[in-house]
Amino acid sequence: MQLLHEFLGFWQKSLPVDFLRYMLVAVPVFILLYLWKGQPLVGRRIFTDDRQTRRQFAVEFGRSMLTVLVFSIVGALVGMATAHGYTRIYLNLADYGTAYAVFSFAAAVVLHDAYFYWTHRLMHWRPLFRMFHLAHHRSVQPSPLAAYSFALPEILIEAAVFPIVLVLVPMHPLAIFAWMIFMIVKNVIGHAGFELYPRGFAASAFTGWNTTVTHHELHHRHLRGNYGLYFTWWDRWMKTERPEYLATFAEVTTRSRRVRSVPAILFLTMLVLIVPLGACARMDRLDYTRVYSRAGWQLPDQVIAAMGVRPGDVVADLGSGSGYFTLRLAEAVGPTGRVYAVDVDAQALADLRETAGARGLQNIETVLVSGSDHGVPPQVRLVFSCNSYHHLPDHVEYFTRLRESLGPAHQVAVVDHFHDQRGFLRLFISSGHWTPKDVLLREMRAAGYTLHSEHDFLPTQHFHIFKPGSSEPSAASRRRGEP
Repeated sequence: MQLLHEFLGFWQKSLPVDFLRYMLVAVPVFILLYLWKGQPLVGRRIFTDDRQTRRQFAVEFGRSMLTVLVFSIVGALVGMATAHGYTRIYLNLADYGTAYAVFSFAAAVVLHDAYFYWTHRLMHWRPLFRMFHLAHHRSVQPSPLAAYSFALPEILIEAAVFPIVLVLVPMHPLAIFAWMIFMIVKNVIGHAGFELYPRGFAASAFTGWNTTVTHHELHHRHLRGNYGLYFTWWDRWMKTERPEYLATFAEVTTRSRRVRSVPAILFLTMLVLIVPLGACARMDRLDYTRVYSRAGWQLPDQVIAAMGVRPGDVVADLGSGSGYFTLRLAEAVGPTGRVYAVDVDAQALADLRETAGARGLQNIETVLVSGSDHGVPPQVRLVFSCNSYHHLPDHVEYFTRLRESLGPAHQVAVVDHFHDQRGFLRLFISSGHWTPKDVLLREMRAAGYTLHSEHDFLPTQHFHIFKPGSSEPSAASRRRGEP
């Protein structure tokens, strides 16, 4: 059950990312090339014997949605594997440096191209073709929507490269993100049906190692040759490049001297630049993406240090869940201390007891509560709530009763998400799962607490510590920044 909860947590993050990665690239390019009035690249249509139908476009889109679903599931599984230390994803950019991050992106692209070439050739083997690859080749003249148009067996083959590379190559999430954007942009362009590269590109010694739209269009047309994804290396080394490729590319790119390509070039340039930049919005405070590991953004050791937890302390973890903080708090208070894990989920508490037993932690006591009962024993001196404040009932009444039952010597620490996340990060926080800072301060004041300290080192959350009292602290007593 715990693994299922963990998987669903990662999947609700990976699904919108994979969906938007397809929709923000494939659909705009399709609109530009196939629905835009005046067809700005009409002179660059590679094959003019139009075999495309609305039904083909619908099938391509439908199969691509299945691919998005499977890719997101694989992404969630990779996220889980990373959280448990089974991949080589690292979260601190400084561990390897910026130059290595660029190198790892290039290495992933080269490995992916080699993987694609050989699996692609294998899927063209007659005993496998019908099951694995025929669905993709139903689009004899593909559109940008066909970038992800695969049958399920081929989807699994295509998705497998992701965990393989991440087990072999240490990669920072930003390098992974760049690889994913490069992959979808290159894939969509390869199925465009219109040659987007300039004259001389395919024959040049400087650029001819890149695949072009014509390169892949010939593959769809003839079902043989031109198996490469990003580069022409393997086709040339293995003698599988179609002999008419360079001549066809030259003919298409010189067919019309008055190609209305400026709008298309501007659009595609903006697409390649804006999608990654927009997705990285508000990542100036992060050195990783939130998809893969909680420790990198939750900074649990710094949070516990900021609360001043010491051996022998008695702490309550409100909304303990799977025990992310409970287990760490138990280690911090030591065998002479005590941690009460308070939650409404009996199964989560049972799983926590099992985990604590496996780790030899005998100082954790689980407390099952319901309704407005806080369940915190009177001997507790620190009440901690991480990402659970917004789940609690009537906050003012709840914490008023908590204050009255614990007396004047305790403190309450609250960590919760900002309510104004923007851009990419907004995808990873479920609607309503946050508490505005001003609301928290107002409600805790109404419950009889004053602000003891405030910390701003968490990239996506605010962090406040309160104590019972009736007056606001002086400015000098407020601590900000990292502990």
